[in-house]
Amino acid sequence: MPPPSPPPRLRLIYKHVAKTGGQSIISALRVEHGDLLADRTIVIRSEREMITAEDARDAYIISSIRNPCALYLSLWAWGVAGHGRYNTQFAQLHKDSPVLSKVFSTSPANVSAFAAFARASAGEFSRRYRDYIPSLINVDCWVHTETVDADFPACLAAFAAQAAPHLRARLAKPGTRFGLSRNVSSYNVHGSGHGACLDYYRHDLALQQDIRRADGVLFQAFPEYGGACCSTPVTQRVARSVQTKI
Repeated sequence: MPPPSPPPRLRLIYKHVAKTGGQSIISALRVEHGDLLADRTIVIRSEREMITAEDARDAYIISSIRNPCALYLSLWAWGVAGHGRYNTQFAQLHKDSPVLSKVFSTSPANVSAFAAFARASAGEFSRRYRDYIPSLINVDCWVHTETVDADFPACLAAFAAQAAPHLRARLAKPGTRFGLSRNVSSYNVHGSGHGACLDYYRHDLALQQDIRRADGVLFQAFPEYGGACCSTPVTQRVARSVQTKI
């Protein structure tokens, strides 16, 4: 006799990881599913809030992932534009370095400044997961930044499929993809502010190797990136199928 199915989880948690496109998802949820946020059927966990084993038991967890090489480029360009908590901390930490103290005092076209920043920051992306999602298996569905418009509706659909009928009805509004009337990426108000990812890595194989080594646990946990800098994912995965802890 097969084991009984687990009870449906009637609450969804979206765990935000900085610079993975999460702000677009949060904006979409606020516009399209404000009622579910209001009654805490959907809960947003901020950048520095942890996902626990209790969360995974009681709620359906969605979070975001991005190719680590692209993450560092986005993080650096955000700092060049004068934004970001991490970049403020980076500048303070390296204030006495003649090179690292100036990596943000430039334009997004400065490949050498980016390379210096990325080398000094390699491993930061993995740290964010280690500190705030220490067990990747606690996430039910991953949204890839590169394919957010396909992945996020698919994750909502997976949540709805295991939920009670009344909740499925609240999610599946007529004429929408699980309540989303437009692409999630259309809620992105920041833009990129930098060139194509490979333009910053193509001629620096050592930098690619540094990041693949420092953030190897993420490349291993998400093989859809093929272990390559700047690649896009080839499939969507549910993290519970990979017993990974970082």
